[in-house]
Amino acid sequence: MKNWSEPFDALVEHMHLHRNAYCCAARLLGGMRAEKRTAALIGDLINVPQMTRRLARELTALHDLLARGPSGECVPEETGRFAALASEASVAAEICLLEESLGECLAALCEGGPISELERAVQATDQGRKLSGA
Repeated sequence: MKNWSEPFDALVEHMHLHRNAYCCAARLLGGMRAEKRTAALIGDLINVPQMTRRLARELTALHDLLARGPSGECVPEETGRFAALASEASVAAEICLLEESLGECLAALCEGGPISELERAVQATDQGRKLSGA
């Protein structure tokens, strides 16, 4: 059986080290509300001993936001934010890197046991990449 603490600890360390980048990306893509939600998520991750359903749901939401990114599907209020990012290739590239690294952390957690929300998010992202040829 996989040691659950290893992938969870790696996720917590990763999110803590890249806290500012995740918060900035969330603000660029989803506004101040998304930034506050991301900051709260990272704060909660640091203060809990294990994965919970709520944390899985919040991680999935953050991953979805990052995966939509400047070139993905978006709702009308996000269109303006994405248009502004389209000319900033370095910002878009950084967001893609954040999405990929978070996806890797979530995939490592999924290998350890049944976290259905995380599994669905990772599978959907992988299928989307295959369809887009990425």
